[in-house]
Amino acid sequence: MNASAQALSISLTRKIANVAVMFRAEFPSAIPDLSPWLTDDFSHQEMKPESIDLSFTSLKPSGLLDCRCILVQILFSEPLLQPGCRLVGIAASGHDHQGQCWNLSSAKSEWQFAGIHAPQDLHQRERFVHLLQQILNLFNYPTALSQSILD
Repeated sequence: MNASAQALSISLTRKIANVAVMFRAEFPSAIPDLSPWLTDDFSHQEMKPESIDLSFTSLKPSGLLDCRCILVQILFSEPLLQPGCRLVGIAASGHDHQGQCWNLSSAKSEWQFAGIHAPQDLHQRERFVHLLQQILNLFNYPTALSQSILD
């Protein structure tokens, strides 16, 4: 679900903002979008209430892991603020004008890029994996997710 719609508490809003700041610190040319999904019926079917989705776009593909846009999905076990909600993992995918170039998921413990146009720069790949691990650490505190909407 769009990150802008998942800002259900002050704590979640801060964490979502931190993701954008952390991403821009690593990839300065990236422009964050807290609402990557359109509001049409097809896109609405793809949205999951148990995820926080945001994207980052760059005019220079070389500055953003050999693609123009990266979709980041922070995945949870249940819709946010539910009592049993816990962090499940993170998924990312790189896109250009022709479609998806690569994907990466924390479900694969090796953090391997998969796809037809995986980024070639080893240093950028390592920086990106480290960034995703930092995002996981940021959201790995269930008490912050279960606080009331008015916190």
